[in-house]
Amino acid sequence: MINDDHAVSDSALADDAAEAPKLNQIDIARRAGVSVSTVSRVLSSAPGVGASTRSHVLSVAQAAGYVADKRAPRAGEARGPVLVFCPGHYLSGVSSYYYLGFLQGIRAELDAVGQAIELCCIPEDNSEARDRIVDQVLEENPESGCILLGEPATLLLERLTKVGRACVLLNVQGGPDAGADRFVPDNLAGGRAAADCLYEHGHRTFCYFSFPTKSRTLWARRSGFLERLAELGVPEGDCEIIELGANDPMVAETQLRAFVAKHPRLPTGLFCLNDLIALGVYSALIEAGVRVPRDVSIIGFDDFPHASIIGPGLTTLHVPCDEMGRAAARQIIDRMENAELHEKTVIFRPRLILRGSVATPSPRA
Repeated sequence: MINDDHAVSDSALADDAAEAPKLNQIDIARRAGVSVSTVSRVLSSAPGVGASTRSHVLSVAQAAGYVADKRAPRAGEARGPVLVFCPGHYLSGVSSYYYLGFLQGIRAELDAVGQAIELCCIPEDNSEARDRIVDQVLEENPESGCILLGEPATLLLERLTKVGRACVLLNVQGGPDAGADRFVPDNLAGGRAAADCLYEHGHRTFCYFSFPTKSRTLWARRSGFLERLAELGVPEGDCEIIELGANDPMVAETQLRAFVAKHPRLPTGLFCLNDLIALGVYSALIEAGVRVPRDVSIIGFDDFPHASIIGPGLTTLHVPCDEMGRAAARQIIDRMENAELHEKTVIFRPRLILRGSVATPSPRA
């Protein structure tokens, strides 16, 4: 909705034009109160902008004396928005911060070059509703490239490549990637790094906290951790695996509380599938009088926003979600302009962030 204040200010912009007869699209966006990508789409006559917004932006540009470049437009400049397909439940609830990090990177990179973006939330388990949504979005955006965020979105890959859509997979561990570029964190290496960190700090008994999942991304974290422990000579019986009921810190707290009641002598090196699980583990340990890191050490995964401020700060594996999103955005623009590019897979290694939750365990009586 356009604020009435814009109409009042349009006449005043004509005076500014005398001093600055040629403005750029950032200036127009600021004066019109819209995004740079919206201005770019209006001035290039791209689809996807409402009539009132288009009229307002053109009015502001004309009143400000904007002079468009006379060069031929770049390939893709007049295309529709980049379509980002993602399961809707990934963007809500306790784990949304992870996927919002990818989206933040995508949006920042596309906005920087004046390319519009449209987020398409799809249901993971309702194929009829998913097909209906996808059909409508593709029909409205016949020239758009696509970023498929998260493994469930790969259900669309074959369908999109058959109709010639440029596609990039983001945060997809393995799987069907023919016809698409892929940008993925090295979850296997992250799990191995967690094992090395705990072992180097003197831990010899371990516990891994997981939950039921079909995600290849999460299984890679588990595999890396267990494989590295085996390489270090840790007997299989010295690594307890606790399967939680769900990806929820409250569930983790409840189940670990029950485990502690039955096993008062805990392993000292704890690795959690992600930082949210680590939060629940923290709470249960505090309640049981177990001290972190004196009695046990904890490592999470993802480096969620509050990992550094809980006490003690959570050691974790940082996944560069923003950087990955930016890289995927740059690649989809390149592929929209040149469909003959060779496919590529770019793997981002998680970085160990050592904080106060890991230390050498204290001697036991």
